[in-house]
Amino acid sequence: MNYAYPLKSLIDHNIRVAGSSDCPVETQDPFLGIYFSSSDKDLDGNELPWWAKKERISIEDAITIFTEGAAYALHENKGKIEKGMLADFVVLPENPAIIGVEKIKDLKILKTFVGGELVYNSGGN
Repeated sequence: MNYAYPLKSLIDHNIRVAGSSDCPVETQDPFLGIYFSSSDKDLDGNELPWWAKKERISIEDAITIFTEGAAYALHENKGKIEKGMLADFVVLPENPAIIGVEKIKDLKILKTFVGGELVYNSGGN
């Protein structure tokens, strides 16, 4: 178990990491993946064992592996919002980089754009 999820070790050695859901084995919710990558606690608030806590990464790194890292693994020109990238993105009610790790697991997508076109609207803002 000491080497089960070596996210921090991989990133510290400049190895590109791609985040994924492992669906249908696990939930497809990427926010839970970001939460588990960066939180020291499980969903019930219990502290993780030492071997898992030592490999937790920052929220920013977790977001990066689930966006840029996943796009890189798929050889797709997306994962960042900048000129020349495909316009696939989601709109969230709060900025996951600043709300704190405990709130990330509860984020819900408001809108989804694929190729710059709105394909999902929750009816929220």
